[in-house]
Amino acid sequence: EASNSDEALAVVHAGLTPDALLTDIRMPGSMNGLQLAALLESVLPGMHVFVTSSSWARADLRAGFSFFPKPYDADSITREIRRALEKG
Repeated sequence: EASNSDEALAVVHAGLTPDALLTDIRMPGSMNGLQLAALLESVLPGMHVFVTSSSWARADLRAGFSFFPKPYDADSITREIRRALEKG
């Protein structure tokens, strides 16, 4: 868990290799959530990306990113992440 994009990058640089990323597009830090997702996806191919926002549309996302508009149901996101990880 990270509270901003810089913390998320620090966690990955410290050696954590997440299988999935859940990020808000308007994430604080030196880059937004979409920039963070694109960067991490480039160094961690196969990582599943889940994005949430209250002000962006699904059409604004890169192919392969899953989108959950706010407000969202945490159980729905949990199910989708589990499903994606089970598929590999």
